[in-house]
Amino acid sequence: MRYALPILAIAALASGCTNSSVDIVRADGPIVAPDSFDHGLFNDIMMTYVDDVGLVDYGAIKDGDVLTPYLRRLAQTDPSNLDDADRLAFWLNTYNALTIKLIIDHYPTESILRLSPVGIRGLPF
Repeated sequence: MRYALPILAIAALASGCTNSSVDIVRADGPIVAPDSFDHGLFNDIMMTYVDDVGLVDYGAIKDGDVLTPYLRRLAQTDPSNLDDADRLAFWLNTYNALTIKLIIDHYPTESILRLSPVGIRGLPF
């Protein structure tokens, strides 16, 4: 359960954005520590909503609410039993999914850089 803290910290930071709040996705079941984690849901989202040059259709992701099931799976997973490569993939995909969530919660936005966290002085936002 100690690994839930970084996800909560990222969500708390995101919720401090000046433009508006972020809808937090919570686990809908017990926290589990599997030996492997299937990122198929996130891969499907990337294959469907990212074009050949890497542009993301944030509006379609938001309209379809396709990210929530994957975020729920992340929220109820303790990655401590994953091997090093799987744990790295877990955290990288968590970061990427939460970044997309931040953007779609403030969509449309000109830039993610316009979503400045409150109370962090010196950031060039």
